[in-house]
Amino acid sequence: MSSSSVLPQPTAGPGPHGADAGREQGAQTRAAGRVRLALAGLCVAVLLAATLEVVLDGALGHSALTPGSPGISGWLVGIGERLGFRVFLIALLSYTVAYGLLLALARRSEGGGLAADRRSRTWAIALVGALNVIVLAGPVLLSTDVFSYIAYARMGVLHGVDPYLHGPIAINGDGIYRYVGNDWRKVATAYGPLYTLISYPLGLLGLKGAVWGAKLEALAASAGTLVLTWRCARMRGFDPAVALVVVGANPLYVLYGLGGAHNDLIMTFFMMAAVALVLSEERPTRHRTPAAGRLRHPLGTDRDALAGAAVVAGALVKATGAVLLPFMILSRRRVSALWGALAALVAVAVVS
Repeated sequence: MSSSSVLPQPTAGPGPHGADAGREQGAQTRAAGRVRLALAGLCVAVLLAATLEVVLDGALGHSALTPGSPGISGWLVGIGERLGFRVFLIALLSYTVAYGLLLALARRSEGGGLAADRRSRTWAIALVGALNVIVLAGPVLLSTDVFSYIAYARMGVLHGVDPYLHGPIAINGDGIYRYVGNDWRKVATAYGPLYTLISYPLGLLGLKGAVWGAKLEALAASAGTLVLTWRCARMRGFDPAVALVVVGANPLYVLYGLGGAHNDLIMTFFMMAAVALVLSEERPTRHRTPAAGRLRHPLGTDRDALAGAAVVAGALVKATGAVLLPFMILSRRRVSALWGALAALVAVAVVS
């Protein structure tokens, strides 16, 4: 055995060489942080610019990507050019690449300290909020579904026609009919009774008012979904700013979901409410039932039952929301979610 294996080895101490190494490492860390910050700023700029390009060009209309619509965005006409497939594809690809890079940078920056967390959360909220507002101000994008929602509402409210028995062709003299997609003009509504109730007020607002009402409904549902996403991320120990950007800056969510004012956002809100209720039920509280010792909410309510009711509410907007319920029941191994689901079903049936 050589003597070097047993003798104590010199270590870097507070001497001049150790101090220099520490300063150099700190400088490298700060430089890397500045590079990441610059890249993140570039990504944010690309996301905003791509969204503005699509919205401003879409406001001009006369494009397969911007369906014919009551003139809700005429105040933006003249700023952009007609939205063609080439421009849209470039904007979409640029947005998607920037979105993916921003997520990678956000994950690498996790754990950067309290001040860094506060800054990143502020920027995440500002970015997602700006994307939501830009899309709200623009025209309907990529889909005619929102005009079907309005047609079904006007059928029931203004014309006394049951949207579950007839398609929009039953009101072909109504002003909204010309905007309904050709594939849906003879199709009765496929949406649940809860969404029918939510959408009926749109039928009283006139054509432009109804489009703005549908866009505001989508925006409100989006805001609720993002708040619940933030809350769920915190409960699971994840960075809420990263979770917010993952959901709220997703190109499909922004350009298609919000851009088309889809009612999927309302369904998603109810589904996220169910997830949040289940996660909050898992957190310990100071109140226990003396007999079973099972954790209860301080108000005495069973959040599993409320979660089941929220899933059914989402399914009564759009049936695909029901896919969450069996997984919830199996994972929780409680029947209270099922009872809550049945209660919600009965309540909506009675109101309908």
